[in-house]
Amino acid sequence: MGIGRFYKAMNPPLRVAVLDDYQNVALQMTDWSPVTSRAEVMVFDDHLADEDALVARLAPFDVVFVMRERTPLPRSVLHRLPRLRMIASTGNANASIDMAAAAELGIHVSHTGGSVASTVE
Repeated sequence: MGIGRFYKAMNPPLRVAVLDDYQNVALQMTDWSPVTSRAEVMVFDDHLADEDALVARLAPFDVVFVMRERTPLPRSVLHRLPRLRMIASTGNANASIDMAAAAELGIHVSHTGGSVASTVE
């Protein structure tokens, strides 16, 4: 399920949050035009550890991009985000996302691919 499917069903436009971009490089590392042409993208370079503050920040978003395990998304957060429809994570797995809760709430979770190649020594 891709961003395009979500976009077609959304009115007003889709809202996307990119979390924990400490180095302010997320929008420079890939071509975001397929997303930005369909959605409003907001990048956050700080980290919120407090669950209430995190829920308040994420409440208006439909999609959240997370950088690895920097911001946990446990059941206690996910169930308070009724607008959230998708979580995208870097890496091929993310232990800080409650996958069972996401599935129960109908939140699609996707990950970037991993690699089986080992480091050259």
